[in-house]
Amino acid sequence: MTFHLNLEQLRKQAKELARTRGVKLTTAQFELAREHGFTSWPKLKAHVERLGAEQPFRSDVEYYEGRAEGIATTSGVRIDDARRELARRHGFSSWRSAAS
Repeated sequence: MTFHLNLEQLRKQAKELARTRGVKLTTAQFELAREHGFTSWPKLKAHVERLGAEQPFRSDVEYYEGRAEGIATTSGVRIDDARRELARRHGFSSWRSAAS
């Protein structure tokens, strides 16, 4: 059986944990993050958000450069904007971090 983390479910669990234990939400979020092996709620949240991002299946930059050019052409946006969007889809904060 495959287990998928879901941010909405994690938020609900944290709220329920805070309510039942009588602790602040941030304390419950921290406890929940630790249960999943993360040092903080923001790190757990970032991980779950990356799981939802389009996952790369190729490693050559030329392929992604071509995709960015295609996005720019079909969407009528600048190439830099297309690169940024493509990097975001793959869970990266910038084109530079995706291309390295």
